[in-house]
Amino acid sequence: MEIILLIAIILIVLYLIISRYFRRHNRATERTLRPIREWIILAQSVTPSEKDVMCYSLILQAGLMLDKLNVIEHSEFRKIVTIQGFNNTNFVYMVFNSALTVLPDSWLQEMATPDNQVRVFFAQCLIGIMEKGVSGHTGVELIKIIAEESRRDVLEWEIPVF
Repeated sequence: MEIILLIAIILIVLYLIISRYFRRHNRATERTLRPIREWIILAQSVTPSEKDVMCYSLILQAGLMLDKLNVIEHSEFRKIVTIQGFNNTNFVYMVFNSALTVLPDSWLQEMATPDNQVRVFFAQCLIGIMEKGVSGHTGVELIKIIAEESRRDVLEWEIPVF
């Protein structure tokens, strides 16, 4: 009888842990439907682990869009963003900062409308910086460099609201 009770308790604990994990990821995925302004405010106000999950969802959703637009295959994009030591929050921060540096303010303002989801905006930023280039690098090579650069301690976010 004690064994059955112990197994039941273990199953309940596992269920609670797994359901919490999926709720966090579902909430983070839902947040990628918000406009960039709201998403940045949320990302700067949540815990570091929640921010990491939000950024992971954003990267994953943008990667799927880039694949649908035939910019980069999803499998190739996944290889870039799953290198050892890759940091989701640093990558998102560095892409936004690169976009602010190389893309025209008028384009950013036009893309940052309340109707435009953050995942679409992020994918557009990736496309824009791949086309414009940074420090002599363009295309997928630039995304690889940003991914490599993300492998450091978590950076403090100082992103203006678009």
